[in-house]
Amino acid sequence: MCLALSVGVLAQTGKGNAGRNAPGAFVLYGGGQGWHRQHLFAHNQPQTRRADQIKDKVLPQRGTNVQKISIKQVQDARFIREAIETAVVRRAAQIVDQATLMQLAQNLEQQSLACAQADMAGFLVLDDAFHAQLASSIDCTSAWDSIENLKAHMDRVRYLTLGQISPLGDLLAQHQQIYAALTRHDEDAAVNAIHSHLQELTLTLIAVSERYPDWFE
Repeated sequence: MCLALSVGVLAQTGKGNAGRNAPGAFVLYGGGQGWHRQHLFAHNQPQTRRADQIKDKVLPQRGTNVQKISIKQVQDARFIREAIETAVVRRAAQIVDQATLMQLAQNLEQQSLACAQADMAGFLVLDDAFHAQLASSIDCTSAWDSIENLKAHMDRVRYLTLGQISPLGDLLAQHQQIYAALTRHDEDAAVNAIHSHLQELTLTLIAVSERYPDWFE
């Protein structure tokens, strides 16, 4: 039987910072079929290819030493993501149509429900879908694909801190501000809203690195 749970499961139980599952921890696996390798951060991700970007250090016949989080890589990913999404929302504010606004509104309604139910895993899926819809609204899905390819370390911080340092209600409110700017076709407001939203990760990174320094390189 596996001796560790995925972070997705831990997040739902409010135990996302359990010591033996934290970055840098040694996780032992075993069972009738012998030892095996398992990613700790893929359980609730809508696209499991993201897990392949998180390199676990494997000790054959013994277990897995979970790689610590690189602050530099998180910061670099956030910087690049903000550059891409700033351009996306500025363009979206110019050309967004009613059909897209309706889709975004439906997504926000689902986010609100997930927030009310404290469904952290479900909220994260909807969060990503919201941002993907922004890219789709300007007919540039490759913008979100690019973000997906670089945000593995960002996601590790999200999964480990959601509900503790980054309340769901705050993230929902930030998404609503982005949506409100788009409904008004207000480019500057949309850019300011996405900047404030992505700045949340920087604040979260500072807080979690101070609280759990052993999680980081």
